[in-house]
Amino acid sequence: MATYTEIDAYVRRTYGYVPKPCWIAHVKAHYRLNCGPFGRARNHERKVKCPPQKWQDIEAALEHFGMVSRSDRSRAGA
Repeated sequence: MATYTEIDAYVRRTYGYVPKPCWIAHVKAHYRLNCGPFGRARNHERKVKCPPQKWQDIEAALEHFGMVSRSDRSRAGA
């Protein structure tokens, strides 16, 4: 499984911006991947959600690293 640093570097290199760790965590949580504490309040509700315009880029990074497949993305409504 790719680290946040690897996903960050891929998105930066491919799409030209730096994703926030909480955005990555939000997308990973959607796919029920281990996402750690990023973007969580004490009551475990997500404080910061991934902006819709950034979602597909982070999904593509997860696919690049083999964490989700294209069929997973299509079932999720991407």
